[in-house]
Parts: sequence; structure tokens; C-alpha cells
Amino acid sequence: IPTTVTIIKDNSKQDIYIYDIKVGDIIELKAGEKVSVDGVLIATNGSFDESSITGESNIIYKTKGDKVFSGTINLDTTIYYSATKTWQNSTLHSIVTLIEDSLNSK
Repeated sequence: IPTTVTIIKDNSKQDIYIYDIKVGDIIELKAGEKVSVDGVLIATNGSFDESSITGESNIIYKTKGDKVFSGTINLDTTIYYSATKTWQNSTLHSIVTLIEDSLNSK
């Protein structure tokens, strides 16, 4: 997962830390980059590798209104999505926390 993301705010691009992402932020995601926080596509269609979350190697094509999940990879074009969760509440962070808790309880 990248430590920073590019958000669109007041018609300009800003790089911020993933911990500072707020619900509703518009995030720009380029081809080859990982989704940092869960969200919904608001512009552009694209293909995603969700194998890190689902374990399946199928490429998933997403269109406007479809959900994207943290930890998945945008494969083919720059897309824009609206954050629906913060990093602390994201799918990937939840998985990492469960694994850490499991390892620490042994």
C-alpha cells in the first residue's frame, strides 16, 4: 500500500498521507497503483486485480458506481473514486489487524 495518495480538492491535485484520507475525498489512482482505501468509482472504468482480497486470479472490470477495495490493483487506466472509508476502517487494514491479533494471541 502506498503511504501517500493524490486527492482532487478545489480543482487541484494534492498529495496526502493515507492516514489523512477522509470519507468523501476524491482520489486519483493511476494504472499499476494499489487502492489505498475503500471507495466507489465516480469517473472512468477500469480493470482491477482483486486477488489480494479474494484469492481469485480473475481480473474484474469496474464501472462508475462500482465499489473498489483497499489492497486491490488498478490495472489499466487512471481512475477517480470517492473514499467511503478511512484507512483505519478499510478492508485491508481490517485484514492486517485480524492477522496481527491472531499472531499476538499465540
